Amino acid sequence: MKLEDHLSEISSPAERTFMGDLEFRFPRLKQFVGGERLDRYYWVEDDHVKNLYLSYIDLSDETPQLIEEILKYLPKLKYLGLTECNLSKNLTLLKELGKLEDLKRLENLGLSKNALKEIPFSFDKLRNLKELDVDQNELSDLPESFSSLNSLERLSIGDNDFTEFPKDILKCKKLKMLNFSDNHLKEMPEGISELAELEHIALGGNHIKKLPDSICRLKKLEHLYIGGNGLLRLPECIGELESLDEANFGGNKIKRIPKSIGNLKKLKYLNLAGNEIRELPESMGEMESLKTLILWDNKIERVPTSFHKLVNLEILDIFRDNPISSLPESFAKNIRFLD
Repeated sequence: MKLEDHLSEISSPAERTFMGDLEFRFPRLKQFVGGERLDRYYWVEDDHVKNLYLSYIDLSDETPQLIEEILKYLPKLKYLGLTECNLSKNLTLLKELGKLEDLKRLENLGLSKNALKEIPFSFDKLRNLKELDVDQNELSDLPESFSSLNSLERLSIGDNDFTEFPKDILKCKKLKMLNFSDNHLKEMPEGISELAELEHIALGGNHIKKLPDSICRLKKLEHLYIGGNGLLRLPECIGELESLDEANFGGNKIKRIPKSIGNLKKLKYLNLAGNEIRELPESMGEMESLKTLILWDNKIERVPTSFHKLVNLEILDIFRDNPISSLPESFAKNIRFLD
């Protein structure tokens, strides 16, 4: 079946009316949007498809000829989304997807929710790939060719089966966003500091007990999420993360907060709920940008006297499941939400 014939089949009369006289064949095709749970979107520029979105459809019964037809038409493809397309149930289709490696201009690839146990192609030629989303699969390793992704900026690999951090990721020097939530990681490598461009790290829902001190060398890091692990402590150098804007350490086993945390002058949001903290350092009063502080479910009996200097604090959640009964009057006057 030709691709244009396939598109004509899946488009409804209403959609054809909406699209006017536009014919469903390349290169005249400009846009096609399917109905609920049938999202197909194409964008053509200079007679070449630039973006292709085929999400939430079942491709398990599609013929290899159709996939060949798609790839033949897309020499300049920049975006390809194949979310929840049942790819793992069609080995022939996966083999055809191996031809993705010839899409040398591809910048964004989405393969989430496909029950993939391995990546079905090589990354060697995808030198322009900037974003990769393989969330919610069954991956436990990455191919060696992953290290060739020199342009990769955003990697989302959450909700998979990784027990170890793939070291090939450390070779992606332009990486800015890394989502590794909901896997089975027990530790982060010391080499994480090699990813000097990182701005966002999400590690929630793993089994990490300790963060390497080298993480403090990520001077561009703005968002750090590591809730729901087994963290026993924070690095003493945590205050060196000078660009940090949001930090979530909730749901761990942290007992003590390093004094250096007071050096986080740009931090606006801090979540330390669900830990085993007994005492907060006086240095926290120096966190001049702090707007939200979440501390419920700890063992805190009092707040530091320095907290009166937190003039921008708007939300303080501390009374729930803490043995604390009151706050100094001078401190509470600026707070809009107190629990």
